[in-house]
Amino acid sequence: MPFGKKLAAVLVRGGRAEIRSWRWQAAGDSATEFLVKNFAPLFLCAFVAVFVGCATAPQSIGEQLERDNPRMIAYLESLGDADRGRTVSGVALSDGTKELRGSTFVGSRILKNRRQHIYLFRTEGDFRAYVWVAAGGKPLVIPPDRSGSPGENAYLLSGDIYTFGEVHADDGLVVLTGASPAWMAALPD
Repeated sequence: MPFGKKLAAVLVRGGRAEIRSWRWQAAGDSATEFLVKNFAPLFLCAFVAVFVGCATAPQSIGEQLERDNPRMIAYLESLGDADRGRTVSGVALSDGTKELRGSTFVGSRILKNRRQHIYLFRTEGDFRAYVWVAAGGKPLVIPPDRSGSPGENAYLLSGDIYTFGEVHADDGLVVLTGASPAWMAALPD
């Protein structure tokens, strides 16, 4: 009997149904051959999807930042004067979020003597600066928040609060929510 024509023959006796014969494989195949042919590729795909997903997902904040910081810095460094005022599509991070989506690039300032990099964006009226200090650079003082008090207005790409008052060399990329165009322009060279 060809596969798919008849899955089961049901015998009804006294109101009770019982499966009389089960025809779930193609003619000539054993049950094992049928399972290997039809379900092994499915199990293999599921295993690969789970394995690859687990192998590529960051396991710690440190691993996430090791992946996301270079990607984000490369994107920021690709922005130039021609991009000012442009709404950016964002950068996909390893946790599945998209940083900067819908933000407008305001401008950048690279303080070569201090080895400080500042990129300013506007999102829904609020400003955010993406900053880092290169190796051997001088610390960048974090501006106070809009109320004027130093608070939790700095965080990492992982979303964790950055609790220091300055961004130091090799701290990685830090996002500042207390930044503004006036603050960026007032930074000493």
